[in-house]
Amino acid sequence: MSLTLTRTGGSTGEVEAVYTTTAGTAVANTDYTAKSGGVIWDTGDTTSKTITIPILDAHVTGGGTRSFSVGLTKLTGGATLGTANTATVTISDSDKLVEGQVLSGVSVPGANYGDIGDIYLDTKTGRLYGPKTATGWGAGLSLIGPPGPEGNANINSYQVSPISSDWIYNSQWSFETSPGSYVEYFTRYYTITDANITQDIIDNGFVDVYVNPNPLVDPNQWVPLPYRFLDGSGDFYYFLGYQADVGQITLHYFFEQIVANTTLPTLYNYDIPTYAFKVVYGTGTPTSPAASSAILRPQPAQPPAAGERFRVVKP
Repeated sequence: MSLTLTRTGGSTGEVEAVYTTTAGTAVANTDYTAKSGGVIWDTGDTTSKTITIPILDAHVTGGGTRSFSVGLTKLTGGATLGTANTATVTISDSDKLVEGQVLSGVSVPGANYGDIGDIYLDTKTGRLYGPKTATGWGAGLSLIGPPGPEGNANINSYQVSPISSDWIYNSQWSFETSPGSYVEYFTRYYTITDANITQDIIDNGFVDVYVNPNPLVDPNQWVPLPYRFLDGSGDFYYFLGYQADVGQITLHYFFEQIVANTTLPTLYNYDIPTYAFKVVYGTGTPTSPAASSAILRPQPAQPPAAGERFRVVKP
């Protein structure tokens, strides 16, 4: 509840008006907040000032009205009180706050269910009713929006865990460092035969492969291929990549030299750890903004250097 104080008859000098509340039939700090304070006008200021008295009472009790007063008790700066220096505030039950609780069920709330001020959620239909008043729950508000467009995604996934002897020597993985110039790496490869990888998926869908670098320690740690990680010596990378073709997916494993003249491990008999690989493929047309925000397609954890392109020479 707000009251307005005005300054009239002049604007010279700073003036302060002190106010306080006085209980009547309304009970201080039960029906309203007892309050006192001061309002200041600077010299030349004649704008109206507002004071606010909170109305309380968390429950509707009884009926009728209750009242209290707000009066100016003191002025400074040589000002005098006008004739309208006290206001009587009347509180009715409709002015007072009503505290309720949140209820729920699987049907429309009955007229006799709950108390005034309660809110009710029909969890079956998603309709919200209330706050309840003396006349009932009202029509309610649906919290369920309209259905979105039907999607056409068809996503499939599975896992493979080839052991070292499953990796065949050799194939090649080539990086195009400039137009017509390549750096080629011999690889060990593992072929996943999958008749579900059709030309339509290659052309219009997607095939992604993820690796779990340490499935025994953290079975939920997945990173997308291509993926490379640094050897403890800091001299070379371990590199994992893949190529998707009709009817198969080929995984590649090789070493990428960093420091010149470094002796790399012998690839053809290297004991490749048993990594877990997850293949995810599917068709479908992503809708904007998903299609343009990389939501559906994770980016490589280790992107190629600027200007670097690659191709795969199949076995």
